[in-house]
Amino acid sequence: MNRAGRRIRAVAGIAATIIAAAFTLAVSSCDVFGGLASPAASGAPFVRFLEPVNGEIDLSLYADAAGRSAYVVFTTGDSARIVPDAEAKALSSDDRSPPAAGRDLGEAATERIRAIPAMPAGTAASGTARSALFNSTGAPAGDYPGRTQSFMVVSNAAGTTLEAFPATCRYASGSAGSGDPMDAVDFGSGRSRTLSIWVADNCWDVAPTLKHAVTQEMVDALAAAFFGTSGAPSASIYAWVTSMLGDEWGSHGYSNLIAADGNVTILLADISKDNSDTGGIVGYFAPVNAVVGVTASNERVMFVIDAVMYANPDDEGDGVGASGYLADAWEQSDYWAETTFSTLAHEFQHMIHYYQKGVLRGGDYYNQPTWIDELCSMQVEDLLSDKMGVAGPRGVAPGDWTAGSPGNAAGRLPDFIYFNDISLDDWGGIDIYASYSAAYAFGAYLARNYGGAEFVRRVVQSADATPGAIAAAAAAFSGRDETAESLLRRWGAAVLLSGRTDAPEYYRYNTGARFASAGGGVEYSLGSIDMHNYRLGIDTNADGAVDSYVSEPYVYSAATIRRILGGAYSNAFMGLGDPASKPGWKLTVPAGMYATIVID
Repeated sequence: MNRAGRRIRAVAGIAATIIAAAFTLAVSSCDVFGGLASPAASGAPFVRFLEPVNGEIDLSLYADAAGRSAYVVFTTGDSARIVPDAEAKALSSDDRSPPAAGRDLGEAATERIRAIPAMPAGTAASGTARSALFNSTGAPAGDYPGRTQSFMVVSNAAGTTLEAFPATCRYASGSAGSGDPMDAVDFGSGRSRTLSIWVADNCWDVAPTLKHAVTQEMVDALAAAFFGTSGAPSASIYAWVTSMLGDEWGSHGYSNLIAADGNVTILLADISKDNSDTGGIVGYFAPVNAVVGVTASNERVMFVIDAVMYANPDDEGDGVGASGYLADAWEQSDYWAETTFSTLAHEFQHMIHYYQKGVLRGGDYYNQPTWIDELCSMQVEDLLSDKMGVAGPRGVAPGDWTAGSPGNAAGRLPDFIYFNDISLDDWGGIDIYASYSAAYAFGAYLARNYGGAEFVRRVVQSADATPGAIAAAAAAFSGRDETAESLLRRWGAAVLLSGRTDAPEYYRYNTGARFASAGGGVEYSLGSIDMHNYRLGIDTNADGAVDSYVSEPYVYSAATIRRILGGAYSNAFMGLGDPASKPGWKLTVPAGMYATIVID
């Protein structure tokens, strides 16, 4: 298969970097798989970490049963080991083609970005400037339905500019209007909270100026999803996520951060001012809103949700003007309504992550690799998908704990099977969609093998803002020393073994059933994953149309392995053939890389 472009939905011809090492072949008499000669072992999965001697590995494979598949997983740790750009060569015609612009099986043509927008100039914190950012005191919101004010909202697609949006409060917990204070909702564990929902005036159903208008029904549905219905707060996104991860805000020692008043605010607005009802930024959390005394801040514990997408009534997510668009009555089960509810959980994790790691524990939140925070948010979506009644990033119907069926083009994993060799650290370097897919795939492996909800909690509630937090959370569950590199190696093997339900412990994506965990007295469930059940449409001639499909993880050959995308914290797979044919190999492995043999 060829891959002439490295960006998803991009044209061919982008230059590629290559790993600074040669991979060569030679017959060897060293048999490291003698155990596979036993008939009893010939059908079992097999994984072994290999350590190079003077940078080389000599091995031969042998299994008495034909039909097995052997692979080597090349893992790069924190050293990118990449040839400088000046030495990079263009991709040749036998590299992979870009995925097609659209998605089949009902997926929207435009993917959703759930990013934290970039901080406006002068408000982003660095490791050395952190103390300058954190210092101020906020006041209780005192919201009521009908109250008006303006909010600073992201006004371009890149998330780099802000603009004031006039808005009106349309929901305030228990308040009927001016003079009627809000009633706090008791979530237990000392959490007594109020919720305010504001809607930008140009998005309200009275004389709206955009494609879709927000109604009171939609506001009330959002409040019920996030805070629960009257008398049932425990069945809510707020309760499920805080039970798992802890408080979203509270006491702290910084003089220029807002004080804790127990209020959470959601603003519905046309994010990016794009009037898009089929994609873009569905929602965001921006830490700058907790800072007092800067123009960019709204001085609230809040996040913003796109009003136009949320109000789109089409069941399948088609937009106004599309041939399949159906302007029927809005329902909570509509495509973009469900996507919004999942986004609430995703962005709420970001909010809690910022407070727990950066504010409460003093971690270097702003310099933490993006993939760690996004990994946690997508795992929260995954852990809550059945509770929210949505497919989530796994792309399988809620409550179906099996790995689903072949041909699945939903969720995050179709992009991952094609771009499984990208660097987690190089966020958005190949494509933002590929980065999200890889972070989800790694997180899905970790959560299913190292404690589920408890694993995510340990990462969030750690002052460590490096991949060391991932390793420490895994070690707390396994009871043994773990490193980021060892976890990456096991992850790579687990991807290749995900079609099996008998993979060894710590290599499991797929048991054919659910993975259960608990946190804060709440039980959470994750479904099985088989990477071979996903498919991605491929555009081989760069005309934007699907010409073929990929339906299994991308595997290199000995002839193409030098073209791996690679970089820090990445895996790449190379096929070694059927071990029954007794193939012999000599592998030259560069410093900073690791090799793992897998037989499926």
